[in-house]
Amino acid sequence: MTSPDDPGSTKPHHVAVGATPPGRPTAYLIVLQGATAGQVVKLDRPSCVIGRGDRADFRLPDLGISGTHAVIRVASDGQVSIQDLHSTNGTRVNDERVDGTQKLDDGDKISMGATTILKFTFDDALKNSLQQHLVDSGRIDALTGAYREKYFRESLQAEFAYANRHLTALSVVLISIDHFQALVDEHGDARADQVLVEFSRRVRDVLHDQHLFARLGHRTFALLCRALPSAEAFALADEIRLAVAAVPVDLGGLSVQITISASLASLPLPGIDSPNAFLRIADIGLHDAKVTHNCVVTNEGNLAR
Repeated sequence: MTSPDDPGSTKPHHVAVGATPPGRPTAYLIVLQGATAGQVVKLDRPSCVIGRGDRADFRLPDLGISGTHAVIRVASDGQVSIQDLHSTNGTRVNDERVDGTQKLDDGDKISMGATTILKFTFDDALKNSLQQHLVDSGRIDALTGAYREKYFRESLQAEFAYANRHLTALSVVLISIDHFQALVDEHGDARADQVLVEFSRRVRDVLHDQHLFARLGHRTFALLCRALPSAEAFALADEIRLAVAAVPVDLGGLSVQITISASLASLPLPGIDSPNAFLRIADIGLHDAKVTHNCVVTNEGNLAR
């Protein structure tokens, strides 16, 4: 598979399947109290099962929460509701027990389990303020704004289980900045950090907050792309490659050209039965890209330069 190598070409905006349509407020669940306090979940699927077990889309480590405790549904008109799934300890909205299905309003507080309290909101400003909480708690890398590896792996486990259970697409993209150690050796850590900041900004400009962006190592990053099949993930990775290489990075009087190499793996993929095996496929592809090429995207032997 090849694609145009014109950095100025116009590429399509990639939106995950099930993403909130333009113009509609985005709904979020925010963990106010509990083991994962500060966690923010975007409700961009028609349904989201909350629980403690492997079958839950949003897993909460609270012993008082059932394996599949409750489900949040987002209707086509944007209305959001919650239903208790016959949980052992029940679900409450604003301290009132949920019987059947109940509509959620902005600001509603959902209680379940022994300690967990969630807030339902359409407020992007509140979501952004909690992003800072994630930085402070160590879940987000303060330099690049990308999620840290631990959060990425937790999310990969949940998304892998969901994709296998519902037979939906899932792609993981690994990205490495080419010749990064040489840049550190020649220009120092401070300027290398500037490169990382600008690289991350360019990646986020392409993603439009549609996919999880994480930092796995000094120069290695990853995307976790829900409901994105292989061909579209390949196009997205190549769009990022072109965006990163389009303009040299200004380091205060010094211009540095940066490029990336990337690889991806996509579900469904025969014989892959664990998140680690899935990630390993992409890791092997990235190793091949770094050994034999630079500024390329690999996908099962296909290259874009």
